[in-house]
Amino acid sequence: MYRRFRWMVPWLVGALTAAVLFVGLAAVGGLRYENSDDMLFVKGFMGFEGGTPVSFTLYTHTFLAWILYGLSTALPGIAWFSVFQLGLLWLSAAVTVKSAIRLGSWKGFIGSGLYLGVFAAFACARLSYTTTAALAGAAAVMQLMELEKTKTRTGRMACLFWACALFLGAYSLRQMTALPILAYCLLSLTWYAARRIRDKRSIRPVVMACAVLCGLLAVFAGVREWEITARGERDTLKWQQSRIELFDYTSFEQDAAPAVQSDSGLTDLQTQLVQQWYFWDTDVDREAFDAMRQAYNGEPKAGVFKKLGDFLRSSPRYGYAIVFLLILSLWIFLGDDKSRLSSIAALLALLGGLVMLIYLCWRGRVLFRGLDTVFFPCGATLLALALRTNLPQKKLVSAVLCAALALTAGMDALLTLDVLDEKPDSISQQREAELEVYALKNPDRLIVRTPNLLRDTRLMPDVSAGIPINTAIWGDWYCRMPGWRQQLEHYGFDTGDFHLSDWADSALVFATNEDAPPQLLVDGIAESLGQSVVYEKIGTEGTLSFFAFHAE
Repeated sequence: MYRRFRWMVPWLVGALTAAVLFVGLAAVGGLRYENSDDMLFVKGFMGFEGGTPVSFTLYTHTFLAWILYGLSTALPGIAWFSVFQLGLLWLSAAVTVKSAIRLGSWKGFIGSGLYLGVFAAFACARLSYTTTAALAGAAAVMQLMELEKTKTRTGRMACLFWACALFLGAYSLRQMTALPILAYCLLSLTWYAARRIRDKRSIRPVVMACAVLCGLLAVFAGVREWEITARGERDTLKWQQSRIELFDYTSFEQDAAPAVQSDSGLTDLQTQLVQQWYFWDTDVDREAFDAMRQAYNGEPKAGVFKKLGDFLRSSPRYGYAIVFLLILSLWIFLGDDKSRLSSIAALLALLGGLVMLIYLCWRGRVLFRGLDTVFFPCGATLLALALRTNLPQKKLVSAVLCAALALTAGMDALLTLDVLDEKPDSISQQREAELEVYALKNPDRLIVRTPNLLRDTRLMPDVSAGIPINTAIWGDWYCRMPGWRQQLEHYGFDTGDFHLSDWADSALVFATNEDAPPQLLVDGIAESLGQSVVYEKIGTEGTLSFFAFHAE
């Protein structure tokens, strides 16, 4: 009886380990989003934008978006985007442990525990759709590495199924994460093919796995492209890309002078408002972004390795993660691997990771979630290779390597706990509650705020009092998307011809925690309207004040 069901043991251990991880993180630091980007998805799928759940977003894939749209329509009031992420994180952690056990028995269980402590703990406690996708991709790599230990056709099909499910789950959250994940998946399959060739076995299973993985990716990419064209959203996404190029890869937010002097077609006031992320005006089009972006061509940039060094000094957890990867690699290089296939694969994994890190630094943005898309699958590859490589025969060397791994993981865990404890989020949650209370009291008004007032990191927003459909941000990456257009049209605005003058004598209300709205906004409305404008405080709620604008 045990032999018949023993395949379940690694699954049960993996599921239990993942559950313990989440319970422990919830008890120590709580579970929430790391930043507010995810909340734009959460609220969109819940119907905050105009009362109807969205079915198209900037990053979420067609299939996932329609699933979440269907769930939100059938069972409203639930943060299905958060539920999906939590489920995918739990499955990814469980699969990582399960695959490690099948690759290395008790060594695999210990190794996967260290891996989760170094790479997954923060991602599971401070969620971001990018890092969730990265962890799912790493679990997909572990599944593919498990193929080498699977002897039956049914077992290989099961491995391939879970690998594809995790890979597509990652791709559905954010397509950009697919490239590094796919690279490590293909490296794993190449290693598997080399071992089969060495043992004079057919590589047909590897060819089939590559064909299925790449075929599914092509189908998913094709469907997304079809949807963008069918919905007529190509220009909107190009507008978003131009905005990203300006804000993420130039010094525009710190110095608007070159943009003001550019041939963007915007006035000085409009340009300064754009610098504060105000994108609603129709005049703020793709050509304006491109013209402002070109004004920063040739500006000096920090060196690649300086940027990486600055990031590591500000985020020492990643320094320990790099050391952990190097120790795993040393284990593989010094281990008993006569054919050296694992050593070659480990070297390629490290070099590939280095190339990707250099690319991120060269592009000009080094963010923790960007590094996670490289570190997570790279770490999974090296862990699997280490578990398939016997420790060095010299006991002293083996003991030193094991101790170094444990020490590095322990130091990283301590830093992670400190980081989880140092960012209380009570103020932002209080502000969100105040904003939503006021919005529910004033359904005839569209409540607008700046992005810097947004820090909503709740996994499960409380909507027991109702879903406020009338809160908006005056510019972010969800601007110009279908949900944004639906919301403004609900209040009678023409999103194809919207100007600052539309703020005056309208349903728009500005929310702030200051004593007055920004003078820049008041001056911009007056400039667009061609006459003086006054503002009026029409309400307060806790720490927030709400202002309307009128032509004088």
